[in-house]
Amino acid sequence: MFKRKKLFSASALILIILCSSTQFSSAPPSGYTGVNGSTCANCHGGFPINSAGGGVVVTGLPTGSYVPGQSYPISVTVSHSASDRARWGFALAAKNALGQAAGTFTTTNPNTTLIGSTEIGHNSAVVTSPSSSYTYTGMSWTAPLNPSANDLNLKFYSVGVAANSNGGSSGDYVYSSLINSSFTVLPVLLTSFSANVEKNSSVILKWQTANEHNSDFFIIERSQDGQTFTAIDSLAAAGNSGLPRNYTFTDKNPKVGRQSKIVYRLKQVDKDQNYFYSEMVSVKLSTSKISMEALAPNVLKKSESTFVRVFVPSPTLFNIILTDVTGKKVFSKRYNAQEGYNNIAIPSSAYNNGAGTYFIYVQGGEFRQTERLIVQ
Repeated sequence: MFKRKKLFSASALILIILCSSTQFSSAPPSGYTGVNGSTCANCHGGFPINSAGGGVVVTGLPTGSYVPGQSYPISVTVSHSASDRARWGFALAAKNALGQAAGTFTTTNPNTTLIGSTEIGHNSAVVTSPSSSYTYTGMSWTAPLNPSANDLNLKFYSVGVAANSNGGSSGDYVYSSLINSSFTVLPVLLTSFSANVEKNSSVILKWQTANEHNSDFFIIERSQDGQTFTAIDSLAAAGNSGLPRNYTFTDKNPKVGRQSKIVYRLKQVDKDQNYFYSEMVSVKLSTSKISMEALAPNVLKKSESTFVRVFVPSPTLFNIILTDVTGKKVFSKRYNAQEGYNNIAIPSSAYNNGAGTYFIYVQGGEFRQTERLIVQ
């Protein structure tokens, strides 16, 4: 009996020491984020956990999808219903479906620190004048570099302490939260994307990836208004890579007019056909030459019309000639194009020979261009 009393007294003494308000003001112990049911309420007593209308909120974590190896800036806010708290602490952990650490935490905030190798928390718990909340910033969570299926369902455990800074562990409020997140893994971590105009008015697109996971290909898309995009080509991606990869694509025929803005973006597709878009980049081209876009459409039915779209820097007289496959002229028109873009209609009545292949000749000044038209 005596030995048991001594043992109990020793255990109680250890608990009192561990739960001193100053014992972990520098950094919380590992394993108190709620992962295994233990939180800071084990030591900071006096009130039920998550009482008095406060909370702990983590912002900046990805939702729905993440890029392997990408760092996401995060912050942790501890709040209380009354402006009477003067010391603030927190701890945060990320676990995958097997309960293993998911990703890694880093910090540039001297008031935060890593707890072991899998958690992050306060470092020298911040003391403030009586307040209702405090936010820790300057931290990041980096997604798993080579995620498995178990890394698609993650749990983020967080715990916050709104203390009264009275030198003891009583009178403090403890808040806990759990974020359950289901993710798809995006294929590419894109670190740069640029567009530059060459002397011949072609546009060079360059981009770099820091790492790729299950990536399949890039679709290069172009727009003149930043709203409606057209796919102009595609490039194969690396697939799986933890090293920087560089890509280059040349748009040799941007089809621009004078002082025309061209917008580009990348559609990044993985082998499971998941995809996401890059940020947009733009260039501004100028030209003093006549230019003509491809027919829209160039394959059509006998009842449909098509259009010749030309850009001219100044008013220009054009001859539009349509011939059949034998070279016989079946339609001609003179058109006075005005400065800028001109849409010149080729009516369906021009295809008087019915279905077949036709050629459209556009001539204006020194400009000559021929387009093939297929009528079905």
